[in-house]
Amino acid sequence: MAETPSIKIQIDEATLKEQVRKALQESMQDAAMRLRSAADALDGGRWIGDFEAFQAHRLREEYQRGRADALAEQGEAVDR
Repeated sequence: MAETPSIKIQIDEATLKEQVRKALQESMQDAAMRLRSAADALDGGRWIGDFEAFQAHRLREEYQRGRADALAEQGEAVDR
């Protein structure tokens, strides 16, 4: 009778975790895009327009805060 060959499988846990994380991230991004598209289809584009306006406003505020901080730091450097 022939012997059954022994098969050993080694799994690198870190690599497996990274592959699973990447697959989950891609799936979540795809699901998010599908939800955005569905929301856009339901309200005729108002949702995405409102979201883009919100993002633009948030970015303007963040820019202004950063600019104000940078100017304040420059003023402190000149005062020294």
